[in-house]
Amino acid sequence: MLKLALDTTHGDYPLATLTVHNLLKELTYASREPNGGNSALLGWNAADRGADTDVINASHAEYDVRSPVEVQALIGKLSNLRDANDPARADKMGPWYHLYGVLFVGSITTGTEATLGAWSETFTRWLKLGSDPDPTKEFINACAGQLARYVANLPTQTAE
Repeated sequence: MLKLALDTTHGDYPLATLTVHNLLKELTYASREPNGGNSALLGWNAADRGADTDVINASHAEYDVRSPVEVQALIGKLSNLRDANDPARADKMGPWYHLYGVLFVGSITTGTEATLGAWSETFTRWLKLGSDPDPTKEFINACAGQLARYVANLPTQTAE
């Protein structure tokens, strides 16, 4: 996914990580809707985004909208990062979009700040100030923070 996003964004790493995060989160939220899920709005023509009602109804001719069946097929292409005994195993997508969310934060700040943000979310979960504690997401967030720190220290390439 990241490779495709990097190709699409012409190598813009922050935009690529944000693109993957937003794609995964859109698929996740569409799949969580009752009665088999909703369609997912995956893209639009920036020159003609349409009206607010078009966005709400995902009804503009320039939109890339995927049906609930297509959403499930796309989700089915990803492995479940959760352990077989994880009580939240049904939430297959949460760890995926958390991974790319932390990578995005690290791409526009530092790996240290991304890690701090991830730990802040974990802390609010444990204090019951947001979502319930989720050890798998906590682990993914911590790994993504470390990866963001590593990526931030890679040498940059200049175009020739």
